[in-house]
Amino acid sequence: DRQRLGEHHARGSNNWVLAPSRTKNKRGLLANDPHLSLGNPSIWFPIEVDGKSKGTGKTHVAGGSFPGLPLVMTGHNDDLAWGVTTVYYDLTDVYEETLTDDGKSVLFNGAPVAIIEKELEFADSSTGTPVKKTLQWVPHHGPIVSVDAANKKALSVRWVAQGGSTDLEGFMNIGRATTTAEAREGLRSITSANQNFVVVDRQGDIGWFPYGKIPKRPWASPDLSPWTVLPGDGTAEWDGFVDVADLPQAYNPPKGFLATANQDITGASFDGDPTNDGQQALQSWEKAEGAREQRIVDVLEAGGNDHTTDTMHALQGDTRVLLAESIVPALVAAAAASTEASVLEIGNALKDWAFTCPTGLVGSALDSAKSTDAVVARESIGCAAFHVALYAVERATLGDELAAAQVSVGSTDQAVFLARALSKPETLTTTVDFWDDVTTADVKETRDETLRRGLAQAATLLAPLGASDEWRWGRIHALTLRSIFDNFGVPTYNDGPWATPGGLNTVNVSNPASTTKVDGAKKPDLGPSSGPSLRTVIEITEQGPRMTFQYPGGADLHRDSPFYNNLVEGWLTNTGVAFPFGPDAVTSPAKQVTVQP
Repeated sequence: DRQRLGEHHARGSNNWVLAPSRTKNKRGLLANDPHLSLGNPSIWFPIEVDGKSKGTGKTHVAGGSFPGLPLVMTGHNDDLAWGVTTVYYDLTDVYEETLTDDGKSVLFNGAPVAIIEKELEFADSSTGTPVKKTLQWVPHHGPIVSVDAANKKALSVRWVAQGGSTDLEGFMNIGRATTTAEAREGLRSITSANQNFVVVDRQGDIGWFPYGKIPKRPWASPDLSPWTVLPGDGTAEWDGFVDVADLPQAYNPPKGFLATANQDITGASFDGDPTNDGQQALQSWEKAEGAREQRIVDVLEAGGNDHTTDTMHALQGDTRVLLAESIVPALVAAAAASTEASVLEIGNALKDWAFTCPTGLVGSALDSAKSTDAVVARESIGCAAFHVALYAVERATLGDELAAAQVSVGSTDQAVFLARALSKPETLTTTVDFWDDVTTADVKETRDETLRRGLAQAATLLAPLGASDEWRWGRIHALTLRSIFDNFGVPTYNDGPWATPGGLNTVNVSNPASTTKVDGAKKPDLGPSSGPSLRTVIEITEQGPRMTFQYPGGADLHRDSPFYNNLVEGWLTNTGVAFPFGPDAVTSPAKQVTVQP
């Protein structure tokens, strides 16, 4: 029985860009690490595409690409660099349609509109046998995905790219741009990529351009929310798309840097109602709560004007858990009042913790020796105690209410709620006494009693590890790169596991993907399944952009190759390698393949 922890917030990204005024050698810097599922093979492939150096083309780019695409999603060309993170714009709406008696039309603005039907032929994936299916579309909304004929209802979906997408054109444009201003213009072609683009060029100009076709929803309010199913009767229709000039964006800001991490990009949701601030470009509920963004900004500001490629790499590897700062003090206070030695032991581990998450081991193998560095040991132990305690306290606090309501809320969202409930309870609008256990009708538990109950459960879960000096984060936070065959019970093509640093919503994001039940026998399983799928740091030198990268994979997918997943160890230890760029950059290639028509 596994409880999901990572959810959508594990799949985010970080990027930031610094103007020359903020760097030690007065060169622009850019860093990017997209957070995606970590599998085997890697979702990315590092490439260089050069149609200029020995030809007449317009493209010379390098960076991360998805296999099969002749372009780079994040990287650089001869003159500028760019990075991407997901904006989480709300680009989709679901409509409840009212069907006519014959089921062949929907009611829209008081009149019937005929449903479009089309028979398509598919091939059964297991047998190859042709299968014919009749699909339905509502002309003004989109495909019908569900029908309740008895109640004359149906659900349709509208998405901005249903009318066509020019996203690939946008990526081609930025790859050919020579200045940040040109990149800004070229990105106007983006339709639904839903990305925060940050850019820096040879002139030191920086920019942030979260462009796309974002629906205007003038009717949006808490009573008519675009995040719920909308009436399909014509009262919740898009009023065109937000003008590019009205989208959030920045060009050469006075502070000299820009950073994004999937957070609220306008502040519209800070009061709990993103529809009342005049922001037309609404984001979805999936956006991150802002801990990674805040940590990035804090570190960039603290570094003043002395940033280098080394400080960029260090920030990409940062493992400070900001959410823990709002949760741990209450746990420590509750533990201190306990009479149970095991709870006091957790409290002591948390009391000394400075909120970072090293593995606590001397290597990446799970059986590596424990680090004898006192600070590393303390931080690793505290990190392990926190994550196990967080899971248990969530269940003790909210598990009874969620079970009674028969609803499921992801553990990351529960953690964000607990952080607010423990540090700023006055900002909560709920009237539910969630500290009380609803299953004990004759007893009203206090906050600290519930916290101690959760800590006692955490002690049970930590018990198989032994004494607290054995609570090394890397022992229970291990990454396995799983192949698609693992889904069918074939682990042969998996790689790992490896002890992995980072934790819940850290910059070096490594959200626990699951945990086993507290049964007193098995050790906790808090390994991640997603994280930085590629790390790039790019410096704009006099000769042009120069990139170092980290990659949880290798250049050859044959398992007997010396280049099979040979870069994983550097990725685990946050050690970048230079990416050669240009026809003369590699003088002694390990292997050369010539492809001719």
